Amino acid sequence: PPPPPPRRRMFAKPFRVKSSSAIKGSDRRKLRADVHSAFPSVSSAELSHLVPNKEEFNVVKLYSHKGKAVTAYVLNKNPIFFEVDKQIYPTVYTLWSYPDLVTAFTTWPAVLTKLAGGADLMLPGVVVPPSGLPEVQQGDLCAVNLVENRAPVAVGLVTIPTAEMIAADMKGKGVITLHTYLDELWAFGEKTNPPVIPHVYCESGETGHQTEEEEEEENEEGTDDIEHVTAELDSIENDTADMGTLGFNVENESEHASSATGQTHDSEGHGSEIVDLKEITKGTGNGQDT
Repeated sequence: PPPPPPRRRMFAKPFRVKSSSAIKGSDRRKLRADVHSAFPSVSSAELSHLVPNKEEFNVVKLYSHKGKAVTAYVLNKNPIFFEVDKQIYPTVYTLWSYPDLVTAFTTWPAVLTKLAGGADLMLPGVVVPPSGLPEVQQGDLCAVNLVENRAPVAVGLVTIPTAEMIAADMKGKGVITLHTYLDELWAFGEKTNPPVIPHVYCESGETGHQTEEEEEEENEEGTDDIEHVTAELDSIENDTADMGTLGFNVENESEHASSATGQTHDSEGHGSEIVDLKEITKGTGNGQDT
């Protein structure tokens, strides 16, 4: 049987480092094999870049604030992978260089505040692209990015298959959050901000540009959507469901968030908003327990 999934919110609070040492040749080879097994689409050249032979590489043994044993692999001062229950997961630092390493869902920038505090991603907060939702199964590894930037800001596990998400009218829990930009594992590295990686899902015949009136109208609608999503996330902050069940909890009072189908954005016009992601989470404490 597959190992149980790691506990949610592992890095929402400070963790304890047990040991840190330079990686051995055998461990480096094992890590390379584990990464290749977990992500078979990675080429040999990419694998050599992800797990290089001669650069500074450390193995850090740590315990989360809930006592979960975790192994972090740190390359040039940034954690690039973490291992829990013999399962390997990429950090946001790795996904900023390889954003297509895992399937990604998109959400609103304001939701990042909740994710960084340890909340899970609810389906009403998922923005559906023109191409539709990605095909996923329960327990699949995934990333979460923002409508203005494809650079992932969270790593997690899918709660239910795509077909069930659609059948549930996009209500309930969608992604169990394991690690995020701005959490304690991110802070263990150099604390850099996400790069700007534009989305590329314009439909045929669309330019990706908007008139000022269209943009103003869309922003007004988006504000309502974001307020609704963050309000719903607030309502589940006391949810302590066991992650091991990967349960699906339908929120009866929730409404479908804007699918954002057909919405396109000028990445240059929103560049400052992307770069200043940290402003969105200003005042967010990693000690927040949702």
